[in-house]
Amino acid sequence: MEVTSVTQSGVELTVTNTGGSSGKKVLQIYVSKPEGALEHEVRALVGFAKTKCLGPGQRQTLSIPFRLEDIASFDESRSAFVLEAGEYRVKLNDTAAGSFCVEAERVLETVESIGTKSGKPVSQTVSPKAAAVLKQLGDRDKIRLVVGGGYDIRCYNNVMGAAGRTCTKLLKKGIPNIAMSDGPAGLNVNQLSTLTRNAVPRYPEGLPKDWQWGWLAKANPFLRKIPGKGKTVYRYMTAWPSETVQAQTWNTELLEEIGKAVGREMLEIGVSVWLAPGLNIHRNPLCGRNFEYYSEDPVVSGKMAAAVTRGVQSVGGVGVSQKHFCCNNQEDNRMEVSANVSQRALREIYLRAFRIAVTEGKPWTVMSSYNRVNGKHVCNTYDLLTRVLRQEWGFEGLVMSDWNATEQCSYAEAINAGNDLIMPGTAAISKKLEEELKTGRLNREALNISAGRVLELVFKSEACKAYR
Repeated sequence: MEVTSVTQSGVELTVTNTGGSSGKKVLQIYVSKPEGALEHEVRALVGFAKTKCLGPGQRQTLSIPFRLEDIASFDESRSAFVLEAGEYRVKLNDTAAGSFCVEAERVLETVESIGTKSGKPVSQTVSPKAAAVLKQLGDRDKIRLVVGGGYDIRCYNNVMGAAGRTCTKLLKKGIPNIAMSDGPAGLNVNQLSTLTRNAVPRYPEGLPKDWQWGWLAKANPFLRKIPGKGKTVYRYMTAWPSETVQAQTWNTELLEEIGKAVGREMLEIGVSVWLAPGLNIHRNPLCGRNFEYYSEDPVVSGKMAAAVTRGVQSVGGVGVSQKHFCCNNQEDNRMEVSANVSQRALREIYLRAFRIAVTEGKPWTVMSSYNRVNGKHVCNTYDLLTRVLRQEWGFEGLVMSDWNATEQCSYAEAINAGNDLIMPGTAAISKKLEEELKTGRLNREALNISAGRVLELVFKSEACKAYR
């Protein structure tokens, strides 16, 4: 490997295969920061790349960019990202590659501390179609829009085994529903089911074995396929390696291709939103969902999630939900636990991964997590869902709650905070929001903005384009 240039924005190098076999090389760029007022890690990963397959004697020139924001340290006393003055030493894998100097301290960005403050909702432009439909809706229908469609299978878009759907009651108002599939190792839907004229699902071999418990086991005989009736649909989706394994490839181009493959399958079966990728940090090896996440490093996690996101959404008409925003790094007592995190750790580790994924991947949606951060449930936290996600990072998509996450806090405060869609949704939630709109606890402007975002999501989904 021959490094030809080291600057504040990246490293340029040439890799030559000096061996006798073809292969690829992983290249990791690390930066060691100067000793200053703030303590630092020994070295921080700031960028990486993987060569193409090089035959013996072949070479490839690469440019590996990195952002100063991923080198900067967060100074809590000033609530700012700063580059301290001094020499920044750069390593390529384990070899010194060069350095660059910052002559005087630079403040890259000043932000507000993340707390429990409230504020005004942030509006954004929606398509003319969404704006026109929204204008015709009353309060009750807008509330229906911001509450998921529950598990009602009598709907316009129904993919059996899908994790959830948007409101199914507004067809007469020109609003179909969309279906969402869980992840992360591909689309999680029923492999086979029988479609009937009355929309009641039947199962050729009875309910899946892992569903046969409690009242479902008693209902199993009634849900078995009736011979000669209905049409059996087969949906055997590709099972991909876990995200942890995918991250070990260090290959964002490969992950983008995986995303494209998932997106094509979404179009084939009518799923509009894939509830993935997950990119929480591997903080504790006992976390029961680490296999759904990429890494203990925020740069790896963010870059991989952004790549998969770009792949899925490049297909057109389908999107992802990056999750679980944020600090959902354990499963024990996940609905009530509070991740008590310093402002610096929050900014440099837990939010950094999402910032990279959101700004580079531009997901259709982001999913708010179950847990609290510093005492307050994320889906009720304006600072995270609006000020950080939208105002600081420029996110323009929809925020949905994790399934039943709002049961531990406030439905109205979730909408006010910028959590646009409450999932999976029930009629009781809609009724409660109607009451809270009358009392003023639910902000009418926030309701209108969130309803507009849901409409925008529905109308840009390929599965709804045939609806008139």
